[in-house]
Formats: sequence, C-alpha cells, structure tokens
Amino acid sequence: MERHKINYKLAIWILVLRFIAGYLNVMVLLLFAQSVAGHTGNLTKVAILFAHGDYDVMLNMASMSISFLVGATVGGYFYPTDRFQPRLNYGNYLIIMGVILLLFNWFGYQSVYFLIYIAFSFGLQNGMFVFYKGLVIRTTILTGTVTDIGVELGRNLRGGTEDRWKLRFHIVNLLCFLIGAVSATAIHLYTNWNVLLIAAVIDIAIGLYYFTLKEDMIKESLEEE
Repeated sequence: MERHKINYKLAIWILVLRFIAGYLNVMVLLLFAQSVAGHTGNLTKVAILFAHGDYDVMLNMASMSISFLVGATVGGYFYPTDRFQPRLNYGNYLIIMGVILLLFNWFGYQSVYFLIYIAFSFGLQNGMFVFYKGLVIRTTILTGTVTDIGVELGRNLRGGTEDRWKLRFHIVNLLCFLIGAVSATAIHLYTNWNVLLIAAVIDIAIGLYYFTLKEDMIKESLEEE
C-alpha cells in the first residue's frame, strides 16, 4: 500500500481518538460537573481546597489526577519506546475501554468509580505514543495542541512555509476535539440517545479499525525490508 494512503488512514484514526476525547470530557462535565482531561485546573483546585481545609472534596479532586497519572504510567509500561510501533496493541486497549464503558452503561455509572476510570483511561490514551509524519500526537489534553498551533503559526509568519501541513493538522486535531464536545452536548440536551453507549460503540469501532491500519503498516514495513 502506498505511504500516503496509510498516512490518510492513520490521520483518520488519530482524529477520531481526539473526537472521542472531546466527547467523553464534555459528557463527564455535563453529568458530574467534573473535568477529567486537563489537570492544571484540577490540581489548582486541590491546592485551594487544602488551604480551606475542605479535605473530602480535595481528595475527590486529587483522585482524578492520580488516576490520570496511573493511566499514563500503565501507558509507559505497555508502550516503552518513544516511537510508534504498529505491532503494539493499541486496538486491544480501545476495544477493552469500549467494553468497560458498556459495563458501566448496563450496571450504572453514577459513582466516583466511573470518574476514576475515565481519568485513568484518558491518562492511558495520552500515554500512548502516537506519531503522524514524525509528529508526536497527544490525543486527550489540548494544552500541547494549542501550543503546537501557536509555534507553527509563528514559524509560518516568519516565512517557514515548508511544513504548513503541520499547522493544518494541528488545527484539524483541535477542531475534532471541539466537534466531539459539541456532539456530546447536543446529544445530551436535545435527544433521548444514550450518550455513554455511543461513546462505547465509537471506542470499540476505532479499536477494530486500528487492526486494519496495523495490518497495512506491517505489510509496508515488510516490503521496505
């Protein structure tokens, strides 16, 4: 398979990962008024709550960041090198995550355990080294993406036009997160659809999709050898 076709399929997979991150983050915000993706705000609140002596709420907030850290640690264990390897089981993780979401949907998700799990899964997803044309792509937190957009925009303004595709990709990446966020909000507010069931189905679908991508990338690497 031609390299540009594999890059196209890889880009779709990455952008759907970003979509589901925006979707899940807003879903949790709507249901629990709690953010599980970005932890600058969470840890700032932890410090404020500690100063006020509100230790119960502080521990609840801290557990989200700790769960995210544990998820990232697990990601570092299973993805031990700073490079994207098609033979690694990214698809299995996504399918398992989707199945766990299905279990929460069936048995109930109105508990702190659901929040802890989502924070853990975000940390694990963010800890997966996903590369696109040499770029390290984080698929949950936006701070790095906004920084990348600013850096590439500055380079373009300075006249560095050879890598304009990077700026376009980072902008599309950001937009996919926002589209996921808007989708979750619209489904929650204006339909009777099961917002969590949809997230579970998307996770399982992109996990299965990865196996077709993985097969193409392995074939290409064997042809190059």
